[in-house]
Amino acid sequence: VNISNFSAKDIKMMRENGIEITADEYALKMLKIYRPGDGAKEYQIQKEAYEILAGHNGMALVPKPIVMKLQQLSESDREYLRSYAPFIDNEAELILMDFIEGTDLATYIYNFILLGNGYTEEMVANMSFEQKHSLIGGILNFEKAKNADDGDFRELYALRENMKKLMTYLRKKDFHIDQNFLDKIKNAVEMLEANGIFHNDLHDRNVMIGKDGNPYIIDFGRSVRDRNDHDSDDIA
Repeated sequence: VNISNFSAKDIKMMRENGIEITADEYALKMLKIYRPGDGAKEYQIQKEAYEILAGHNGMALVPKPIVMKLQQLSESDREYLRSYAPFIDNEAELILMDFIEGTDLATYIYNFILLGNGYTEEMVANMSFEQKHSLIGGILNFEKAKNADDGDFRELYALRENMKKLMTYLRKKDFHIDQNFLDKIKNAVEMLEANGIFHNDLHDRNVMIGKDGNPYIIDFGRSVRDRNDHDSDDIA
């Protein structure tokens, strides 16, 4: 969301509603929710995580959430969204947050591989993540799980084998991630967990490398406050 496209009236209305406008660009997350309240829960946990980590050195950061809004959808909006998600109701929860300029860790790794295999920076910049994944699957000869259901052992086996191939290739090409970068993520996760927040979904697409080189933890949609509900080992 580029705030410079907003009218002075829009910005005035946002500020009157307590929305703090301090930057030119923000990220807008639209949650197509079939369990009302999930957006508000995610917003609150991300807000607390941001406040816990803000101002600490040696920590990964969290994008600052600005506002959560329950948005009534017009008939045309509902019709459009239902072509993707049939369960859409009459409203959606929207979260406006700081825009982090950078790339997620998985994309960073994929870009490294593609740039080393004859693809130009312009070509890589114009590809979707799915296109990159498909190309790298061909380069590294990824396994494909035949006739597997989501979560099936055959799917898990293929994922494990493909991760081995990916790691072997990266080691061979002397790819590495700075240890200080990883330590900042570990320190942040430990601090959040000490304060009763468990991210619960810390994979390589939910860690971003900011343009400033710092790590950012994103997407608190599966986060929990109870260790007993924590089904993902974020430190791992």
